[in-house]
Amino acid sequence: MKTLHVGKEDAIEITTRFLSQHCSVHVHDAVLEDKSWVVTARISMFGKIMTENIRINSTTGKIENYLLTPNIST
Repeated sequence: MKTLHVGKEDAIEITTRFLSQHCSVHVHDAVLEDKSWVVTARISMFGKIMTENIRINSTTGKIENYLLTPNIST
């Protein structure tokens, strides 16, 4: 049985390093779902604010996938 190697703070750090290469980042939270951390962050790119959800494997620390959602202003 594999044990949890990557904690919440580690997942937030991985996300911050990944996203800050290209934009300004503010991490909201990280939640463990199954065996992956889902980290939600707000990013600012080209004057637009967007939400990024990044899934990080809790054993390896590798980014599994990410989803960028533009915030719709009314």
